[in-house]
Amino acid sequence: MTRRERMERRAARRLEWAEARRQKAKPLLAYTDRYRGDHAFNTQPGHIPERARVIRAEDKAFEHHQVADYHEQKADGISRQLDRTIFSDDPDAVERLQARIADLEATRELRKRANTAYKRGGIEAVRVACGDAMALEGATTLRVQPYYGKPFPAYSITNIGANIRRLQQRLAVAQARANTTEYDEPAHTGADR
Repeated sequence: MTRRERMERRAARRLEWAEARRQKAKPLLAYTDRYRGDHAFNTQPGHIPERARVIRAEDKAFEHHQVADYHEQKADGISRQLDRTIFSDDPDAVERLQARIADLEATRELRKRANTAYKRGGIEAVRVACGDAMALEGATTLRVQPYYGKPFPAYSITNIGANIRRLQQRLAVAQARANTTEYDEPAHTGADR
């Protein structure tokens, strides 16, 4: 079983748990519904055991709904992670890593070009050279971090370079794994206990 399959199972389990919690809440809410519009019952002073049971049931149903929401959020997070993560044992890992490296290299070159254009003519030159999206991103950076003096500080370009190197190392491992047709299994000598 691959890592992706394990994570998909984990997300499915979370959704099952959420549905089970919602099912547990249904009878509790059905029990309390008959008192929902009864103002005399709800506002009568003093301790009424049935009202205490209704309050406990509503609290428990609310708790079940909160836990169900929590499990659904976790399942959603796992699903989003599965959408953007490349696992080494994915069948298309090599192609996806190559595509991600190409995207990062293009982004790095575009940022370098934007910095050069900014030196020559300001943010309007970035808009002409790199497009509206890069100009907007660069203008935001200049507004928030004016002390760097350029739309894309050196650390952002260095970080992209580090990610490219990291992905290239992963790509080498994934290519080696893809080129290996079979894993060497130890031979059984009969001396196993």
